[in-house]
Amino acid sequence: MMKRILIICLLLGTAFSSFAQLSEADSLRIEAIYKRSMREYQGTKMNMLYLDSCVQLNPNMAKAWRDLGTPYLKRGDFATWAWYINKAVALAPKKMLVSRGWCRYKFMRDCEGALADLKEVIRLTGDGTAHTGDGTYNLYVVMALCERGLGHPEAALQYFSLGIDSVRKWDPNRPPDLYDYVHRAALKIQLQDYKGAMNDLEKEEKIYPDLAETSYYKGIILLAQKKTAAAVQQFNEADKRLKTGFRLNDVYCEIFDSIYPWDVAAQLAAVPH
Repeated sequence: MMKRILIICLLLGTAFSSFAQLSEADSLRIEAIYKRSMREYQGTKMNMLYLDSCVQLNPNMAKAWRDLGTPYLKRGDFATWAWYINKAVALAPKKMLVSRGWCRYKFMRDCEGALADLKEVIRLTGDGTAHTGDGTYNLYVVMALCERGLGHPEAALQYFSLGIDSVRKWDPNRPPDLYDYVHRAALKIQLQDYKGAMNDLEKEEKIYPDLAETSYYKGIILLAQKKTAAAVQQFNEADKRLKTGFRLNDVYCEIFDSIYPWDVAAQLAAVPH
């Protein structure tokens, strides 16, 4: 391991005087190694070598511990990822709990664990406007999805209200997130609040005009209201949009409330003739 570290240091033209206590200059050099890791493809030998050197030289570098675990997460080795991310959280809970909570939900559907992490983030920071690392969701919206996954629709609605309505009041200039309204609409359909759901879908359409799920859930509402012809039109539109790729999509995981061609086909088959 020391041999690896020395190789990295030589590559960057650095030499560390002491491992016991880092000087400002040493910290800057370790940061340079970290930045070098980001120039390599994630999970490659060199990427992991640079990151491994960072934590050996500075065991308190939480972001390097987090990054070491990320390739394991994306490969489905959740146990190894958990070992790394737990070390990162222990070193920097305010920053790293967001990452652990979001990944627990996104990759593992550990709604209970994710909810606990995100509640702790808000307790520590008091900031409910923060977002997931990839910028997709406000933390309150993730908490709403977790509560919904746990079978608590009323609690989910409260978090959606915080994540959508309240955040807009705190920051009127902040643009809406891409999928918030379609998620809340799906929940309102579950609760048979069709008027509220349709209102959210209309808002969603202004943000993402071609989203297949918007048409699909409009079809569900119209079918429940016995507006058969209009429902069929929406289902056909959803099918068209699916074929062109305009849908809830993520390169790693299935997104909650996403639909597939067979969902549309099943609804069309159930339409009274």
